[in-house]
Amino acid sequence: MNARIKWIQDVMFVGESGSGHSVVMDGAPEAGGRNLGFRPMEMLLLGLGG
Repeated sequence: MNARIKWIQDVMFVGESGSGHSVVMDGAPEAGGRNLGFRPMEMLLLGLGG
C-alpha cells in the first residue's frame, strides 16, 4: 500500500492513496488554515473507524 502527502500552502495538504483517491486536509483558521478540508486528527480517527 502506498500513500503520498503533498503540501499545498500554510497548513493545507492533499493526501493521495495508491488506489488514486485523494483528500484535502486543512487546519482551523485559528491554527493558520482556511477550513477547506478535514483536520489531520479527524482523518486519523476516521481511518481508525474504518
